[in-house]
Parts: sequence; structure tokens; C-alpha cells
Amino acid sequence: MTQKIGLNMYSLRELCGDLDGLQRTFDKVAGAGYRYVQVSGIRDIDPEDITKAFQSSGLKACATHLSWDRFTEDVSGVIDLHKLYGTIHTAIGSLPKEYHGADGVSRFLSEARSILPEVTSAGMDFSYHNHSHEFARFGGSTWIDQLFEQGSGMGVKFELDTYWVAAGGADPAEYIERFSEYMSIVHVKDMAVTPEREQRFAPVGSGNLNWRRIFDAIRNAPIEFVIVEQDAHYGGDHIEHVAASFAFLNENGFAAE
Repeated sequence: MTQKIGLNMYSLRELCGDLDGLQRTFDKVAGAGYRYVQVSGIRDIDPEDITKAFQSSGLKACATHLSWDRFTEDVSGVIDLHKLYGTIHTAIGSLPKEYHGADGVSRFLSEARSILPEVTSAGMDFSYHNHSHEFARFGGSTWIDQLFEQGSGMGVKFELDTYWVAAGGADPAEYIERFSEYMSIVHVKDMAVTPEREQRFAPVGSGNLNWRRIFDAIRNAPIEFVIVEQDAHYGGDHIEHVAASFAFLNENGFAAE
């Protein structure tokens, strides 16, 4: 399988406040080598206009991030949105805090039980994107392990985020290997540390994560899209940062398309 590079547009959300800004940003993203983007963090712009901006810049949607209430309130609308964008991959970027406790997995899955069949019958897959709080332990195992054990058989897949796995005190490569059968997409995000011990988001390859080990795990998994994400840029140039991440991934054998 050729594993393709994508960019989560949440990384550039500050540049996409209106349609003109979105189009300029899409053009720059394409100029950096990207051919695929994940629709996330693009607010108050009509999906039809987003689709036209894709077409104008030569980009394609590879996935989305949506809030959980979009699924619970209008799953048919979610399916129609993905038909418009031309992608089968969707993920929730996070769950509200009330799901973060010991009963959060059971609550989430009880709600998902009636929703996931509609999503999968439409030919789509549904992934859960982690942060670090899912690595809190309840009853001897982590929240995310409980979700994997209970949810994978229901059709829940995982969009593991390398930075947040590491921030949760776990090994990103190990989790990719464990969850690989249930992954179509992965978020690659580096972690740098300042002299003041602050952990910072960084362009892929410029921080401290073990990318050789992570890339080996990705290559051995049925992952279709390797998606760059950088939540904050700390005064640096946003486009230069995501361009550096693309170049690093491309140099390590991942494809533009």
C-alpha cells in the first residue's frame, strides 16, 4: 500500500478565517507539496465553497474531524457531507469532558451503538482521535485501552496522535502496532522541549520522538493517510512548518499521492 501524506487543516486554522484566506492557504499548502488535507478547524465557511477551493488548488479531502454532537444529532447530514467532500474517513477530534471519567467509555459506546452502523453502511469508517487524558487509568487499565477492547468490535477505529500518545506517557510506535488493524489514518506530530521543560508542538522530524521506530510501525500497518498536525507554531511561520513536515515525510518514503 502506498501511504499518502495529508495535512490536518486545524494546523492552519488561524489563516482560514474567511473564504479568501482559505483559498490562499490551500494554494500555499499545495505549493508545499501536499495533495490531501483533512477538513478541520475551518469555521463558518460553506462546505460547497470549501469543495470549490479544493478543486481550485488541486487538493483533495482525505478525512474530516467533526464534533461528536454532529453525529448524534444529524448522522445523515454527516454522511452527505462526506459524499460532497469525496472522502470515506471521519474522526472525532475529542469528546466533551463528561466522557473523560471512569464511565466515559461505556457512555460513548452506548451512544455510538445506533450511529456506527449507519456510518459504516454508507461505506465510511469512523475513528477516535486521542489526546493525553485517555491514558489515565481506571480500574487497572487506561481509558483508551478500554475503548479499544470494547469498541473495536463495534467498528470504532483509531486516529492515533503521536504527540499525545507520548504526552500520555506511552510509546507511539507500540500503540500503532497494537491498534494497527483498526487504523486507516494516523496523526504525526513531533514534540520538542524548551530549556524551561515546556513541551511544544514541532514540525515532524525537528523534535524528540523516535521517528525511525514510529515509521516502521506505520509502514507495517494498513494505514492509508499519514496526516501532519501541528496545533501551535509559537510565532514561527505556519506554512514553513507544515512544509518542513511534508519534506521530512516525503524524504522518508511517504508519498504525496
